[in-house]
Amino acid sequence: MSKLNVRVAREEDLPAIRQIWDICFDDPIEFTDWYFANKYSVQNTVAYEEGREIAACMQVLPMELIMRGKTCKTGFVVGVSTRPEYRGQGYAGDMLRYSFGLMKKRG
Repeated sequence: MSKLNVRVAREEDLPAIRQIWDICFDDPIEFTDWYFANKYSVQNTVAYEEGREIAACMQVLPMELIMRGKTCKTGFVVGVSTRPEYRGQGYAGDMLRYSFGLMKKRG
């Protein structure tokens, strides 16, 4: 298990988070620009920090699902990404566990 260095992202993390997205996904620039302008929010982003560098990140977009006629608040996990040099160390699992606690805390 990796040492836990997970936190909610900060505004100043955006360039690193965008860079990780570009490294990990083969999305057209138009889509990435649209996503970061319309869907991305710092308070819904979880970052794994290694030293002074963001090594991995993910977003949890708020959603509502209707199950058996009942509306349930939940989060939709997207953009789980890790810089290549940090892969295989359990960072994504740590971020997911952290995000579950964050979603529960936020209701």
